[in-house]
Amino acid sequence: MRSTCYRSAAMVLAACLTMVSACGDESVLPMKPAPAAGSPSFRFDWLNPYPSGNSLIDLTSLDSGEIVAGGTGGAVLFHTPEESWRVDQVSAHTITKLTALPGGHLVAADDRDFLYLYDGADWRELGAPPGITNQWSLINDIHGTSDTNIWVCGDRGIARFDGSGWIEIDDSQASRVWSFSPDVTYAIRQSRVYRITQDSVTWALDDTLFQAKALFGTGDETLIVAGSDGFAQTRASYYTYDGDDWALGDSLDRRFPLAVDGTGEHDFWIAFSNGYHHWNGQRWSHPPDNPYRVKESSMVIHNDGALWVLGSQFGMFHLDSDGWLPGFGGFGASLSLPFEWRGELYCFTSQRDTLFHLIGNQAEFLNLDDEFAAWSFANDVLSLTTDEIFLAGHLGIASSLGSGWDVYKPPSDLSLYAIDGSSRESVWAVGRTGLVLHFNGREWINRSGSTRVTLNSVLVSDDNVVWIGGAGGHISQLENDQWILNETPTNSAIFDLHETRSGTIYALGLDGTVLLYSGKTWHRQFFPNSDQLRQMAETSDGRLFIRGSDGIYVLGESGWQSIFLPDRASSFNDIYPLDDGQFLLVGDAGRVLLATPE
Repeated sequence: MRSTCYRSAAMVLAACLTMVSACGDESVLPMKPAPAAGSPSFRFDWLNPYPSGNSLIDLTSLDSGEIVAGGTGGAVLFHTPEESWRVDQVSAHTITKLTALPGGHLVAADDRDFLYLYDGADWRELGAPPGITNQWSLINDIHGTSDTNIWVCGDRGIARFDGSGWIEIDDSQASRVWSFSPDVTYAIRQSRVYRITQDSVTWALDDTLFQAKALFGTGDETLIVAGSDGFAQTRASYYTYDGDDWALGDSLDRRFPLAVDGTGEHDFWIAFSNGYHHWNGQRWSHPPDNPYRVKESSMVIHNDGALWVLGSQFGMFHLDSDGWLPGFGGFGASLSLPFEWRGELYCFTSQRDTLFHLIGNQAEFLNLDDEFAAWSFANDVLSLTTDEIFLAGHLGIASSLGSGWDVYKPPSDLSLYAIDGSSRESVWAVGRTGLVLHFNGREWINRSGSTRVTLNSVLVSDDNVVWIGGAGGHISQLENDQWILNETPTNSAIFDLHETRSGTIYALGLDGTVLLYSGKTWHRQFFPNSDQLRQMAETSDGRLFIRGSDGIYVLGESGWQSIFLPDRASSFNDIYPLDDGQFLLVGDAGRVLLATPE
């Protein structure tokens, strides 16, 4: 489907290896499986610009100064003050909640509502709190003062872990919980603040117009509750409680507070869906909004005073005297279509108007102009040179042939699925209902007419012959300005047409379809299963790879063989060949994997 028109692969490889060396030994997770008999052996190294491709759900901060985040795949990520990191595999399920305890202890909950306790060295499973959740509700909040006093609340109640087991405290819905000791705990139930003791659960805040949303406490047992005030609930406000009296604070020019955190009643933050407010003990300030799309309800104040927030797609960020800075974490958006542009390697992402840019061990997110925003739905990319890029997508074609992007929308308003070319004067794109477009260096010309089936692939061969492939085993070639329909031994959809360095032309498709062109006819090559075959790639040492829905395959002496992958095959969306026989795999949750032949 996509030809890799040569780019400076050495430059791209150098950038990837820079990522490995810049991250240090801990950031590369080499995996050396025992290969099947006779199959080629590869070493796999994770090259994620952040230490994990896991989407992140929650974060907290330990007394040691470590920032901790949890997310998909049961991963808990620790980021130290020395800027190193590690990943603990805590569960086989998504980590949904994290809470720090004194002494460097940590509690994590997964999406089964199982809890895990970290003592600074090892993890211990605590099981599920009794009765407070079900298949339609999850744990809403966790707090504790030690490993013998851990409180959990959910849609069906509140429970406490006393070091040996769980005690069900209450069966009412609760959204937040904060414990000062086993004897005194506060919770938000149905927007009201309640005080929980060993003997009773009583309403604590006597204000029927105040709708509580978030709370946190300090070491001197001061409680701060953020919520909405008044009949209309149009303005946010807060209460402080010193153990004896409640004091109503200022009204703020925001609505619906989501979270509150800080170091005390004279230094705390309130997060809203559209920004933050900070109280320094004397006045409120409104720092600049985070320029990244973030999940503001997940925030923590680090012990150096910096505000850290969790970006639901883009890892974590922190606000200090220099403004908003990227932190660390997962990259939730899916990566695909790697290409080199202006000397650097980019991936298209599933996140709207965003490119993923690999520089050293960091990532940049380039917000493209409004006209180009629709190309978050790009289906294929052609790199003629590092400055000449063509993108085919659902709304047309975008090309970078100069200082900016030009957009062409075909009159038929049909999606384009593949693009290929040998030069600026010979670029071809294909799509739905037989759409075929040709760019001659000046304009796009409609060359449809040979078929009405959906076309998934186009190949401009070294002989400048144009091939198109699509549904029902359709393959045609352009000869003497006419489309010639080829007879093929399959009715399965063709997804990729590829020409090797030696001039052999392959076609890939559904049901394990691998076709070779002999110069006159197409012959089916044996493939060991009925996988959906999506892409062929060739590395600099001449090895051929196929990316399928169920695996990555390499052509060896005994035919096509599946190779080991350290993650499920369906999580990878593209293969990008490099120098020295290496290749990159990119995919879901920001995964970037470097394969090196051994």
